[in-house]
Amino acid sequence: MSENEVVGTSGLSRDDARSISLKKQLEKIRRAESLISGVLRIGVLLSLSIVVIGIVVSFARKPGVYLHSNAANKALLTSSSNYPHSLSAVLSGLAHFQGDAIIVFGLIILLATPILRVLVSAVIFAFEKDRYFVPITVFVFLVLVTSFLLGKAGG
Repeated sequence: MSENEVVGTSGLSRDDARSISLKKQLEKIRRAESLISGVLRIGVLLSLSIVVIGIVVSFARKPGVYLHSNAANKALLTSSSNYPHSLSAVLSGLAHFQGDAIIVFGLIILLATPILRVLVSAVIFAFEKDRYFVPITVFVFLVLVTSFLLGKAGG
């Protein structure tokens, strides 16, 4: 029997069966890529929305200060600014609806987005039982998390 002849009772040739199998694999890859790009897109849009809300709250709480005071604008750009510098300060500021804390929270979401993307990739590889990419992706995830923890510990 030649390679293109009918195989079994399904009525499909081997080439047709390979083609269908390849199409299924490509569809799985497309869905995974779509999920990963969706995570990135949602993370960036959520972050942008939160930062804009924080800017609006900052301007609403101090109307005219940032528009008419050069000293207030310079204070925003100094290292001694009143922006929260710890997670507890951000959470406290969020509880009090402070614009600065809302902005920083939006930036934290932006920083967390690519880390979440790596975690989603690891989960996708695990569902696909990809023994090669699961440990690599988990290692990258652990390196990213460790770098954030060490960066915080370093000051």
